[in-house]
Amino acid sequence: MAHAGDIKSADVVARQQLIATETFGPALVRNLLVALTISFIALSLGAAFGVLSGRGAFSGMISAGIIAFIAAAVGGTRVQCSGPTAPMAAVMAGLSMAALSSYGADQMALGGMTPDHYLNLICLLCGGVMILMGIFRMGLLIHYVPDTVISGFMTGIALIIWLGQGSVLFGIGKEPLQGDMLQNIIIAFASLAAVFLTKPVLNRIIPKYAQLLPGALVALVLMVAVTYFLKMDVEYVTLDTEINGFADIAALFKAQIPQNISWEAVKMGIGPGFELALISFLDTLMVALIVDRMTGETTRKNKETIAQGIANAAVSMVGGVPGTQASIRSVLMIKEGATWRAAGVMVGVFVLIEMLMFQDVIALIPKAAFTGILFKVGWDVCDRGPIWAFITRKKDRLSNVDFITLIGTALVTIEDLTVAVLTFTAFWYTMNVYQKRKLGRVSHAESAIEHEIEHVLEEKV
Repeated sequence: MAHAGDIKSADVVARQQLIATETFGPALVRNLLVALTISFIALSLGAAFGVLSGRGAFSGMISAGIIAFIAAAVGGTRVQCSGPTAPMAAVMAGLSMAALSSYGADQMALGGMTPDHYLNLICLLCGGVMILMGIFRMGLLIHYVPDTVISGFMTGIALIIWLGQGSVLFGIGKEPLQGDMLQNIIIAFASLAAVFLTKPVLNRIIPKYAQLLPGALVALVLMVAVTYFLKMDVEYVTLDTEINGFADIAALFKAQIPQNISWEAVKMGIGPGFELALISFLDTLMVALIVDRMTGETTRKNKETIAQGIANAAVSMVGGVPGTQASIRSVLMIKEGATWRAAGVMVGVFVLIEMLMFQDVIALIPKAAFTGILFKVGWDVCDRGPIWAFITRKKDRLSNVDFITLIGTALVTIEDLTVAVLTFTAFWYTMNVYQKRKLGRVSHAESAIEHEIEHVLEEKV
């Protein structure tokens, strides 16, 4: 079975040529600019997922910095960005509600642990399970996921991005962005246009330096300028943090490190910890396959699993939100031209610095600008080629089984990534075994007919 890194696309070849020929100075500037751009998105998404998890915006933001730093520094995917993600935050939300409702009034049920410390223990157990998965080389299991499931996963992620951002932008089923809706929509689509047009425009004007300015960063700067000078009525990024220095960070560690750990609490927490670890394992390695397809490189999957485990254990010390390798952030890093491992490390550094020092600057960024950027990310992630080839009936199109697998995975991914991957991987293998047996029966029947014809001819002779 062919996998993500087997076939090199034109983009992969161009990227490899860039890495081979680039000089240190321009590469340093470009990678730092990409890291700075992604850090704003990581910070914003971290805050959103922190709120979703029930642990608060600050927990999500500090987790975005810590996970990005650790996973990039010691992980098995060379160029990536990790952090809190929607599946992990959603599970944490349920656990937070359960912990507060069940154990908030009776701490002795947890052996003296507070609900917050119990949630931190679950994060710690999640990290421990993932480290064991890596040690026992379970990362190799991802190779058994069919390419069409990977394509479906990519397309499903695109649908999640488009549906989620569209719902927020137009206020369909979700609370819309604050301020004037029309102005927010204008900023979103202006940002989208800026991301699309930055590279071709710069290639015409300053082709030598076009790679140094990521489209997402250009879009953010332009939208900040537009909204500031026109005094537009739109919603801006907000940082609700109580950390104003390193002394406060030290106090945070002291307050959040799990204490009074009991065997009863461990027994109650191992199930949720394993569930989080499984989601992080699948999500991380699926995204790693996407990254491998885009870069032509190969993730060291067990190393990546261990790194994510270390990162998730680390956020347990700050009351954080566990995470995975993040599809939106990783894809955007690659699309904007990051080529160094240090780019991912610097995302984490920038996130932590921004939390401490640049609240006023971050507060000038309109949230709708991120919506436009994420629309473009969805376009880049969506695996449109196989779908279009099937619709137009090209010779090299997917088989019916592969197409059903791709579309089914995409649609179910919107609701549940784990179910999508497991269900349609099983479906693909089942259908292929059935078809091979069917072909075997047909082949046997044809042989029997041929043998019968030969027998009749021999009798006539």
